Amino acid sequence: MLLKNRMRVGDYTTGDQDSGLPEDGYLKGYPPALVGSRDNSKKWIDVFVNFGVETARSFPYNATPVMQTDILGLDSFPITSMTPSWATPVALSRAIHLRNTNFYRGDIPNDLINSIKLDMTPKLCRYSGWKRNEYKYKCKMQDPLKHRQHEVYRLGFLD
Repeated sequence: MLLKNRMRVGDYTTGDQDSGLPEDGYLKGYPPALVGSRDNSKKWIDVFVNFGVETARSFPYNATPVMQTDILGLDSFPITSMTPSWATPVALSRAIHLRNTNFYRGDIPNDLINSIKLDMTPKLCRYSGWKRNEYKYKCKMQDPLKHRQHEVYRLGFLD
């Protein structure tokens, strides 16, 4: 079954470093690195969003850090990596932001959803180190949090 309005979302992190991506994600050169477990999914993921989570900390955690469990659920530790399921709400918020910023606010037909997807990943990029069939010149690497491309910012709830 073809789900033409589906958008598959992945995550990447630049830690405390700036991703260097502009608002539209346009890049001619090396994109931010993906962790090894995401590198083989470049062809299948429609958009990668930056979280900036650091994999190691140079300072002690506070008394109540956000925790995650190990793969067997037998240990817990402060979060040091992201998961794709956490990236999806960020991409959805970006899609809603695009819809309310760039498009008429009436119904949401299939062609509008396709237009939003195209706006989220414009075809401008030339990624060094990626095979052309892994991205088809789409700017898959995005940093919507850096550029405040979310409804909470557009509506003035956050600065």
